[in-house]
Amino acid sequence: MRPKKLKLSAFGPYAGCEELDMERLGTGGLYLITGDTGAGKTTIFDGIVYALYGAASGENREPAMLRSKYADAQVPTEVELLFENGGQEYKVRRNPEYERPAKKGGGMTLQRAEAELTYPDGRVVTKQKEVNKAIIEILGLNRNQFLQIAMIAQGDFQKLLLADTKERQGIFREIFKTGGYQILQEKLKAESGKLSDELEFARRSVNQYLEGVLGKEEINFAKLPMEEAIAAIKELIGLDQEEVENINCKLQNLQRELEQIQEHLQKAQTREQTIRTLELAEADYIKVQEQGEKIQQEWEGQKKKQENREELEVKIAQIQTQISIYQELEEKKKRIIERKKFLKEEKERLQTQDIEREELQKRLKDDESEKIQLENEPERKTELLFRKEKLDSEKEELKQVVENTKKYHLLCGKLSEIQEQYVDKSQIAKERKTEYDLAYQTFLDGQAGVLAKHLKEGEACPVCGSKEHPKKACGTEYIPSQKELEEVKLKWEQARNQMEASSQEAAELLGKVNAQKERAADQKQIEEQEKRLTDEEYKLQEQMKSNKKKVERYQLLQNQIQKIQEQITTKREEREKISGQIAALKAEIDMENKQFEEQQQNLRYEDWKQAEIELQNLQTVKRNSRAEYEAAQKNLQKWNGDMRKLEGKLEQCNKQLENLGEFFVEREQEKKTTLVEQRADYERMLKELQLRLATNQKALLNIEQKSKDIIVLEQKWALVKALSNTANGNISGKEKIMLETYVQMAYFERILQRANVRFMVMSEGQYELARSVVAGNNRSQSGLELDVIDHYNGTRRSVKTLSGGEAFKASLSLALGLSDEVQSRAGGIRLDTMFVDEGFGSLDEESLEQAIKALAGLTEGNKLVGIISHVGELKERIDRQIIVTKEKAGGSRAEII
Repeated sequence: MRPKKLKLSAFGPYAGCEELDMERLGTGGLYLITGDTGAGKTTIFDGIVYALYGAASGENREPAMLRSKYADAQVPTEVELLFENGGQEYKVRRNPEYERPAKKGGGMTLQRAEAELTYPDGRVVTKQKEVNKAIIEILGLNRNQFLQIAMIAQGDFQKLLLADTKERQGIFREIFKTGGYQILQEKLKAESGKLSDELEFARRSVNQYLEGVLGKEEINFAKLPMEEAIAAIKELIGLDQEEVENINCKLQNLQRELEQIQEHLQKAQTREQTIRTLELAEADYIKVQEQGEKIQQEWEGQKKKQENREELEVKIAQIQTQISIYQELEEKKKRIIERKKFLKEEKERLQTQDIEREELQKRLKDDESEKIQLENEPERKTELLFRKEKLDSEKEELKQVVENTKKYHLLCGKLSEIQEQYVDKSQIAKERKTEYDLAYQTFLDGQAGVLAKHLKEGEACPVCGSKEHPKKACGTEYIPSQKELEEVKLKWEQARNQMEASSQEAAELLGKVNAQKERAADQKQIEEQEKRLTDEEYKLQEQMKSNKKKVERYQLLQNQIQKIQEQITTKREEREKISGQIAALKAEIDMENKQFEEQQQNLRYEDWKQAEIELQNLQTVKRNSRAEYEAAQKNLQKWNGDMRKLEGKLEQCNKQLENLGEFFVEREQEKKTTLVEQRADYERMLKELQLRLATNQKALLNIEQKSKDIIVLEQKWALVKALSNTANGNISGKEKIMLETYVQMAYFERILQRANVRFMVMSEGQYELARSVVAGNNRSQSGLELDVIDHYNGTRRSVKTLSGGEAFKASLSLALGLSDEVQSRAGGIRLDTMFVDEGFGSLDEESLEQAIKALAGLTEGNKLVGIISHVGELKERIDRQIIVTKEKAGGSRAEII
């Protein structure tokens, strides 16, 4: 990648718009970026980085801080970079987020950050994320890789030179992304600690289970060896299981004895209860027996009243029959009233039908009268249509006459034009004829003059044969040639032909005019004819409109007359139907009146209400009598049932006393109490044994399981601990080198190889950087310590012993070596430009010459290296420069010289 043009607007210290044509710096070699301190030398590199990646080179400069504090409010903040990569040109433009004046309404508004990338083929990408992604694809480098390769920043690599192993680990972790190895180290360490904790927890768990074992004697199982403790617990469990079986056997015997005692006790209690029940039953039997005589007397009285109840049933049935007849008569009366009402409605409907039919007949008569008046209108419509066709024909003929008249006038105009052309062409033909005659005469006269010059007296004339020549022809000054005479003749013939053609055309056109004149007419006649036809057309249209309405009315009347006739027929049929219905209704009403009167004569009561009252009275008497009968019957049935129950109960109690035997409650209860107390003692002993047995069995199961877990954990922890100690450099008696450090050592060796190529040149072969192979002690981390080998005296010492100038050379070489290594790791991607921002002020003249010589070596292969410095000696040694100066009014300017 090579920058070609850079534009900075209101960016950093640059208040205005600065455009740097970096192609003027060439394609290779060194150039200097110089100027006052704080003028904005490094800002040029910031602008390039911001244009590419949307952020400055330093981590402490946010994009929102990039707007120049010296810039006018109207000047936009933006960076535009034109760069070349792979032989193709790209242009990228960006602006950060900042406050700017609002275009409408005054005040300030927020200008959003924007980005735009233009490809060589004209394609444009605008979104920031897409531009960032495209730049990385084009260059093959992200921002961090670009900074590590393209910029050797001020002071950063002095720290790398003098850093210890721990500090270099952090630096290389960021550069070479070795954090994954550190994560692996930490995970192994964490896993080892976790397994150690799990192992300790398992051991504590086993001790807790051992301490929780319950024994007959005070035995401390936790102090016994594991195998002995497990054997002792198993023995204890076996003894407890035997004791449990023994107690269960005793409890079963006690239970059988208790069941037998309980059976005797129940018999004793039942015997006492049966005696009490027998005494009560005997008393109830005597009482019920005394009530029986009265109940039987009442029942006999009710049986005698049975005939009266049957007669009452007959009367009730008769009244119910008459009530139903009353109800039928009421329904019949309602039907007669409804039919009379319907008869009245039908008569009214018949009258309405007669009125409507008379109205329809009147309408029919009026419509037929009007129809007779309009009967001739359809024929008149045909006549009017015929007249319209005739009028249209006359209009068409008049239209044709008008067209012929127009054509006649057009032909007359054209004839006048042709006649005028003929006159003009005739005049031209006469002129061409005169010209030809004159030329021809001149030609002849000229020929005669030529002959006359050669005539001699006494010699015959070749024309007339005379030998005397008294008057010789005189020659003219101009004699046309034969060719010129032919040309004049040709013009005359062409003019004559045109005149004849025009004459012929005029004659033909005159014939057409005469023929068309016969088909044309006078304008006045045309206008009169048009007026007449217009008037007739208007009158005809009015007549046709009137006729159309009358025809439509005639057709409407036809339809109406047909419909009215149909309606009259319908009304007549409906009248006949209604008349029939009225006659039928009258007959039905008369018949139902007669039936009503006949049925009413056979009834005992005035109306159904009196019959209903009598029925209710009889039903009340019936219900009371029935209730007395059923009560007497129920009392008798109940008395018989009670007597049978008491007799059965007495018999049952006597038999039960015979079967129960001689058992007494107090004696059997004492036996039961003794046995229950014995059982409670055994059950308490059994519960204690079962609790101890369950506790010890669970403890034994957990102890055996945890013992297996401890064996597995011990094996796994031993493996992980060995891996963790190796990866974290904690192997006893050996140098403490972590896995990440070991990987970084490989990168460090390659960096040193590349750095020594330049350091040997800068130190004229005296110094060489080398990784320290001997650790300071085995208690701190090592592997990335740095020594310097002095080839002048063959010694090896720490780089911290180098002087200021020597340290600068070493740090610059180390920085360049690191840049080469990072560039190599980026897939061999080549940057055709880089920047060095280092303090050359600590170097003497000879060291400065060596440093420049080493930097010049970087420019091989068309590589351009920019040195950012204010050291005066560099201005004399480097011709190509970007000079940055501060303006008195505020802000800075930059120019290339």
